[in-house]
Amino acid sequence: MPTITGQTGSNSVNIEVDHEETSRWLKEATDSGELHRLFEEWERARKLSHSHPYLGDMLAVLMSVPSGQLSRTRVQERVLREREKRGHSIPRTFSHTVQSSYNRHCEDSKVFQQERLPNERPLFYTSMRGIWAVYRDEAARWLDRLRTGCSG
Repeated sequence: MPTITGQTGSNSVNIEVDHEETSRWLKEATDSGELHRLFEEWERARKLSHSHPYLGDMLAVLMSVPSGQLSRTRVQERVLREREKRGHSIPRTFSHTVQSSYNRHCEDSKVFQQERLPNERPLFYTSMRGIWAVYRDEAARWLDRLRTGCSG
C-alpha cells in the first residue's frame, strides 16, 4: 500500500492509501501546500472552540427557540444553567464574558466590525434593543465546523 509523507508546518504527516489516483492527489496536495492550508484551517477551528467556549452554548440556546430570538437575560440564564449542568466552572464575570462573546460575533457590534476576519460572517444580530437573534444558516455552519474540526 503506498504511503504519502509530507510536512504541515512542524508536523509530519504519513498517510497510507490503497488507490493510485488518491495517492497522486495527496502527493500533489502535499507538494502544492494544500494539505498545509487544510491543517491550518483545522487548527484555526480548534482554537476557535477554545477561545470562545460560550459561543456554542449561545448558538444552541438561540437555535432551540423557534424565532431564533431571546432577551439577553434569557440567553445568559439558559447558558448558565447548561454550563452548570455539565459541571463547568462559572467565572464571576460570567455575564460580561457571555456579552463579550456575543459582541465578537454580532453584526451590530463595533467589536465585530473592528475585529472581523476577511470573509467572516456574523452569527448574531440585535433584532430590538436587548433582544439577541441568531443567523441560523451561519450558526449551523459554525457548529458543523466545530464538530468536524474544519473551518472551510
